[in-house]
Amino acid sequence: MAVFRTVPGVDHWIDALWWKPRGAGSVLIIGDPADATSPNMASGAAIAFEDALMLGKLMASGRSVAHVQNDDTTQRVARIRWVHDQTRRRDRIRSLPPMVRDPMTRFLTNSVYRANYGPLAAALV
Repeated sequence: MAVFRTVPGVDHWIDALWWKPRGAGSVLIIGDPADATSPNMASGAAIAFEDALMLGKLMASGRSVAHVQNDDTTQRVARIRWVHDQTRRRDRIRSLPPMVRDPMTRFLTNSVYRANYGPLAAALV
């Protein structure tokens, strides 16, 4: 982690793994290589599926490859940023001293779960 702290513009180690733009030429990167997330969200496969669905919709639009790449990056940025923000939140909790973290985790489990996964479920409705 110390290496990433020295990179200008990188506030958190996970940001150093985030590709933007997500492609070049006729190549578009999806899934973990494009949207690397901490394993604490267990969201890698789900994000890869989301990426594939978004890419399929964009390709079906008949737009040029350049437009598809631009639209893909634009549409996925907010979602991936949200996942990264949740990751940071969980990492901060996890790095607390055990005497603080353990009772806090027991007390906040349901609200943290709803905050992390509620928006995903709402998007399906």
